[in-house]
Amino acid sequence: MHGSLDAVMERIIDTNARNAAVDVLRDARIEADQLEQTRAQETQILARGIRSLNDTITRLSRRMDAVEAQQTTRMRHDAAREAKRVQDYLKTLPDPDDPPASHGHFNTGDLSPLPPTNTGDAAEGDFPETLLRATPPADEYDY
Repeated sequence: MHGSLDAVMERIIDTNARNAAVDVLRDARIEADQLEQTRAQETQILARGIRSLNDTITRLSRRMDAVEAQQTTRMRHDAAREAKRVQDYLKTLPDPDDPPASHGHFNTGDLSPLPPTNTGDAAEGDFPETLLRATPPADEYDY
């Protein structure tokens, strides 16, 4: 054998060098166990955090689904209410296929052979005298 005295003495049982080497190995094993425990704890903490995040996302997703369902229901009710309002309004209108006789002439959009009904004395575009007297004269530079 050759090397340092401690290296040679490590092989002999119950020597200081052997005991020191065994202490180093025992300390290394303890540190490795502690490191493993720390990693296991970190993994558990991380897993708890991920579960919590997943649960929060699931709750938020359910709430969003509920809001969407409420909006869809509200839109259906609004559409039904609007359709009923339009139907009620349409019921109040006269039937275009059967115009009422009490209204006289009913314009169908076709050209009519009837003459115009406004045959007044005043020419088109003339104001009545009462309006002309009540209106002050315009200043010729007042724009």
